[in-house]
Amino acid sequence: MSAVDSEQLGRELFVRSTLPGMSGEAAARLAAALSPMRARAGDVLFEPGQPPERLYLVLEGELALELPGEEPWLFGPRSIVGVIDVVADRLHVRRCVARKDSRLLVARGSMWLDLIDDDVLIARGAISTVAHGLHELWLEVAPKLPAPAFERVSLPPVPLPLYEKILILRDAALLKNAGMQATVSLAHVADDLELRAGQVLFEPGGESSALYIVGSGSIELAHAERRVVQRQGPGALLGGPAALAAQLGAYAARAVEPSTLLRIRDEDYFDQAEEHPELGRATLAYLMLEREPLLKLRPPTP
Repeated sequence: MSAVDSEQLGRELFVRSTLPGMSGEAAARLAAALSPMRARAGDVLFEPGQPPERLYLVLEGELALELPGEEPWLFGPRSIVGVIDVVADRLHVRRCVARKDSRLLVARGSMWLDLIDDDVLIARGAISTVAHGLHELWLEVAPKLPAPAFERVSLPPVPLPLYEKILILRDAALLKNAGMQATVSLAHVADDLELRAGQVLFEPGGESSALYIVGSGSIELAHAERRVVQRQGPGALLGGPAALAAQLGAYAARAVEPSTLLRIRDEDYFDQAEEHPELGRATLAYLMLEREPLLKLRPPTP
């Protein structure tokens, strides 16, 4: 094996260990787009207000994201730094500085977004990896989170007309950054469900392959083992990252009050993502923006 082939294989193995939900073919494509970089302790990689041009994958060393008045976020090996701002399509909020001499792999932010748009396998792998990590983080910090305030929404009885499904999906946090064509396509494959107060939606072990968007009312979701309970109202993806990590099987769900939901099977969702690539990007943006307040409660450490 040549030195070039060996280096490429090493990058691919690193990508697969950092993003374990990504297939081998997708990992190879992403690895081929990475460039090596070294940073000395004290080097600044980006400042607040700068456009998010690059992602940094940490091979060795430590990077910090700093914001005055907050505890720094520290990232060691097998971390990806800068991804929140790239996917959310916003200027950098925090300063990134190398805390130690570091070896990095660098990807252009635009390249990362192009890969997500062009390859549903890369998008799905990235979504799965981020969702699993975010779900575990949520379980840890959930008791510290404030109870959400719910908007009261009135909907007609099911079956809902198509335009009502479109409006529910358009206002859903999951699809905030998705285009109207993608939203309409999802409305065509969404089933509507109507629950009376106290009615069980599913028991532990009963659901793992569908996404539920709350249209009206509120749903209580209880983890079977961790004793974590949350209530979610209109616009919410039921379970948030748990749903995208296929972890709803660990929960029981029941309606707290009369409620209407839309159910989309996982496969239907990602089939539509092949036709409408912005869905993958919108889903990652949703996860990243959900992750940010959790990191403020439990800043990452290497």
